[in-house]
Amino acid sequence: MADNFTIEIHCKKYVKAYLEMHCGIPADLRHIPDLLLELRSGLMNKPGHREKAEVMKYTDTVRIIIPPDYFYRHGWEMNKENELDFNRMVEQKIKFFMRQYVALNHALGFPVAVCIREFQEKFGFYEHIWSYESIKKDFYRNGKTVPLSALRLLKEEITKILLDNLSEMRTYSKKLLKGNCNE
Repeated sequence: MADNFTIEIHCKKYVKAYLEMHCGIPADLRHIPDLLLELRSGLMNKPGHREKAEVMKYTDTVRIIIPPDYFYRHGWEMNKENELDFNRMVEQKIKFFMRQYVALNHALGFPVAVCIREFQEKFGFYEHIWSYESIKKDFYRNGKTVPLSALRLLKEEITKILLDNLSEMRTYSKKLLKGNCNE
């Protein structure tokens, strides 16, 4: 039986964009196994004590494929609490990736603004999906900046490799190599 059972979940725009970019339309979570397990957990745990929680504040919905086994064993609907938990897990995944990307590029010497714009463009989180200001606030609150000593160590290692290669081609003497690498 090749039927695709689906569920529609309320979510933020960037959560929808992430799921559709990585899993297709409708989103097939087999590509991201930990999210598939979270979906199954949400289908299993029907009763919720936060049923008055506002998932309607999420402006978009994403359609997700429910594997037939999950459909027949656990059902085809999630309560509001489980939708919020699923969204939170996807958001944590996206924000962790964003913080790592911005921090790494910032450590290489690029301004944070350039790093954020590049992240938005490379990964499809355009301004109308996830605003620059929102990403910037999150990064400054929760992101980690790499100390400049790490950048200095990286520069020293690159210099050592360069000088070593020049020494092998006899354009730089071994004596000078030892002197420059010990500084």
